[in-house]
Amino acid sequence: MSSRGALPHVDPSASRGLLYRAYARFAGTRPAMWLSPRVIWKVDPYLMRLTAGRVSTGLMLPTALLETHAARTGVCGATG
Repeated sequence: MSSRGALPHVDPSASRGLLYRAYARFAGTRPAMWLSPRVIWKVDPYLMRLTAGRVSTGLMLPTALLETHAARTGVCGATG
């Protein structure tokens, strides 16, 4: 586990509000799909780091910052 703590539990069967459902529906539209690879995925890691994970471009949708190391080389920096 990271020194930053565990991810909060998200209940997938919990009922969602109108604003959540509207944002989730927008996320599947063509404009949102155009924005995502061009803008959002580039801004989100910086936004989450600056706010310690409290704010992201996902707004109400549960998101987490996933960092990978040595994805291309296969060499891990950890010893032992």
